[in-house]
Amino acid sequence: MVEESFPFVYPASDFLLTLVGLVLFVVDVALDVRLVVDLYSEGAYLKTGLLLFIFLASTIIVQLFSGLLYYYDRKKTDPELLIRGKWPLTAAHFTLLAVPLRYVNILKISIKSFNDKNPLLKGEAVYQNHDLSLLRLFETFLESAPQLVFMIFIIIQKKQVDFITSLKTAGSAASIALSVAMYHRCMRSFLPQKNNQGYISSLVYFAWNLLLIGPRVFAVALFTCANPWFIAVHYLFLWAGLVIWARLQDSDFMDNLVGEWLYQCIVGLIWYFSWFNLTKGSTLWRGIIYHSIMLVDMGILLGFWWDQQDHLEDIFKVEPYVTLGIIFSLYILGLVLKVLYYRCFHPRVTELQPKQLMVPLQDEVDFRQLVVVGCEEAERPKQEQLVTNKRMRNLAANFYSSPAPSH
Repeated sequence: MVEESFPFVYPASDFLLTLVGLVLFVVDVALDVRLVVDLYSEGAYLKTGLLLFIFLASTIIVQLFSGLLYYYDRKKTDPELLIRGKWPLTAAHFTLLAVPLRYVNILKISIKSFNDKNPLLKGEAVYQNHDLSLLRLFETFLESAPQLVFMIFIIIQKKQVDFITSLKTAGSAASIALSVAMYHRCMRSFLPQKNNQGYISSLVYFAWNLLLIGPRVFAVALFTCANPWFIAVHYLFLWAGLVIWARLQDSDFMDNLVGEWLYQCIVGLIWYFSWFNLTKGSTLWRGIIYHSIMLVDMGILLGFWWDQQDHLEDIFKVEPYVTLGIIFSLYILGLVLKVLYYRCFHPRVTELQPKQLMVPLQDEVDFRQLVVVGCEEAERPKQEQLVTNKRMRNLAANFYSSPAPSH
């Protein structure tokens, strides 16, 4: 039985976090639409096109990755049980509605698990929440982080803060914060109860991520203000180098080479803004190399900004050297908190056994579990079968890898 080998826990707090995530997702899309309309009405056609490109490109990539995850899970389940949801699910991905559909599905299963008190339903909620948190994390660094750079750029360029721009800036920042928190809480579900992490651990994890991501985003935004035509070149060249580094790490997350290549390309995009552990094992030297690259790159970006013009003095009345001091001080403080987190809060888990990540076969994320209008749920198989989810096993093992070599 699942509950005997590993007690999946899906607390009410995670349900509320998912509900807040859905509301924030809807609000963020509405703000995107409003901002596009405002920019277009102002005659800022280039900015309008850039914002649309960021939104559509990131959304399409997330839909593609979501479809791959569903496809991999489909192969593990009886095809006859999936036929009812196949075309509605395909339509949802083509209409860019995969993420909200996943939100609704998780909320439905969560409510059922709270009413039935069934450990298998809790396991299913954890399983599906895992994929959603991963997709939201991808969307955060493909869409929200670039949009936050774009919003800061607009504010500095206009030298004023209007209501919609400030709302969109706050919304992008909130999306980043919530996605990081959801991902940490989701990974926490795969630990044995005795090693389960509390809210202090999540708070420290959130704090050091915020202190590392914030200065990075601001440095990129300042460089964009001084060199708006060179930021795309910088982004592409650094991303290409990070993808090569990801390829060299020989990750094993997806079920085929095409999926793994897409995953590594997405990780390269994440690394442009934040660290993401790609493989299990010691992360000490990889972390040192990554943060050294980021510090050097931020120094180069801010050096170009310093050399060309002072954008902050007119709007925030802050001297350039004060800005540089704040950015690097916050980043270093984030590194200190990250070390503190790994020394005091990060579980000492060297390997997660397959039995700790088993889920019922009929509770795999599949088409028949989706809430689609006009589609009825197929009957569940009578015989419970347990399978090991490769994604859950590998991602949890990567996340809980120790920064120091094990002895």
